[in-house]
Amino acid sequence: MFKRYSYDLTSTGPVWPGNPPAALVEAHESMEKGDNANTFKVQLFTHSGTHIDVPMHFNRYGKNAIDLGVEQFIFHKPLVLDIPKQDEERILPEDLIPHKKAIGSCDLLCINTGWSALRQDQPGRYAKQGPYVSNDAVQYLLAEFPSVRAIGLDFISLGSPLHIPETIQAHTTATGNNRAEGRFILIIEDMILDEQLNKAKRVFAWPLFIEGSDAGPVTIVAEF
Repeated sequence: MFKRYSYDLTSTGPVWPGNPPAALVEAHESMEKGDNANTFKVQLFTHSGTHIDVPMHFNRYGKNAIDLGVEQFIFHKPLVLDIPKQDEERILPEDLIPHKKAIGSCDLLCINTGWSALRQDQPGRYAKQGPYVSNDAVQYLLAEFPSVRAIGLDFISLGSPLHIPETIQAHTTATGNNRAEGRFILIIEDMILDEQLNKAKRVFAWPLFIEGSDAGPVTIVAEF
C-alpha cells in the first residue's frame, strides 16, 4: 500500500508572501485547436507547494539535489510528533526534549502542529502567521540526533515571514552553516502529515532534480 503526503501543485495554493504561484500551466499545443497533440509549458517555483530545501538554499558551499543523489531522499524510520502550535508560535528545544528517545531512532522527523487545518479555508493566515522552528531547536537536532536527515513540517516554512532574522538563522544552521562539509538537515515544507506515517516501511521524497537548484517541488510517497 502506498499513500501520498504532498499537496498538488496548483496556481492557487498558499505561498510564502511575495513568492510566485507553485505552478503555472500554459498550453503549447492543443488538439482542440488543430494540433497533433496536447503539450504544455509548466513554470514552477522551487519554494512553493510541498518542496524540499537542500543545502544550497542557505549555504554558499552547499550541494544541490543532484549532488546529493537519490539515496539521500529515502527514509526508513519516519516519526510524526504532535506538537500543537498557534499563530507565530516557535518550536523550541523544550518541545522536542520529551521525545528524545523516539527522535534518536528516526531519520525523518515530522512535526504536526495542526496548522495545516487552515491551508484551504484561510490560506492568507496559513502562509503568513504560522508557527516556525527556532534556531535553537535546529541546533539541538543537529547536535543530539545524528540519525535525523530531514525534518518535515505541516506549515509553510521552517521560518516565518514575520520573523526574518531567526528565519535566516534557522535555515543557515539547517543547511550547514556555510561550510562545504559537515552536518545538515533537509527541510520539507508544507507537507501533509498524519499519525499513520509512523507505521510506514519507507518514505520516498524525491524532488525534481533540476541542475543548479537550491530546492524543488517534491512528491512524497510512503510505503506501508
